[in-house]
Amino acid sequence: KHMQQHIPRPTAPPLAAPAPGGSIIGEWLGLHTVALWARALLELDEPLAAALTIERTQSASLRTRADELTEEDLLAWASSMDLGLITWVLGADGGVAVHISQSGVARGRTIDPGRRSLGEAIRRLRRAALEGQTERHQILGAQLRDELLPPSALKALEAAPPGAGKRILFIPHGPL
Repeated sequence: KHMQQHIPRPTAPPLAAPAPGGSIIGEWLGLHTVALWARALLELDEPLAAALTIERTQSASLRTRADELTEEDLLAWASSMDLGLITWVLGADGGVAVHISQSGVARGRTIDPGRRSLGEAIRRLRRAALEGQTERHQILGAQLRDELLPPSALKALEAAPPGAGKRILFIPHGPL
C-alpha cells in the first residue's frame, strides 16, 4: 500500500480511439510494465497489492476514478468463490500470478517464461491433445499448471474432493 501511493495511476484514452501502436485490450500502460510492477510488489511481500495493481490497470479504461477498484472489491470476489481467485499478468519476459483465498489470504508467484515461451508451450499442449497423445498431453498440461498456478492455489485445488463442485475465479491478462 505504501508503495502504490507514490506510483502514478495509469490513464487510458477512450476505447473508441486507440492510439497508434496501442491496443483496445489494455496495452496503454503495457502488460510488460504491469508485470514488472506486480513483480516488484511481490518482492516487497505485498501480494494483495500486486493483485490490485494487475486488476486496476486492466480495468482502468472501463472504470471512472470514482468507481476505482479497491482491495475490498478483490476480497469480495475471492470470498464469493469456494477456492478464491487467481489473477495473472504476463509480460514479454515473465509475469505474476496471485491467488487470493476465500478467506482473503493472498499469495503470489513469479512466472519466468515470457509470452512467446508460454505461447509455444500452449501450442504444443494443443497439438498433443488434437493428435490424441494422451500421455504427452497430460505431461505438458501438468508442466503448464505448475508454472502458472501459485502453490497455494495448487494446494486448494488438490485438496478439493473430486466432483465437489468447488469454484475458483480465474482472471487472466495477456496471452493467457
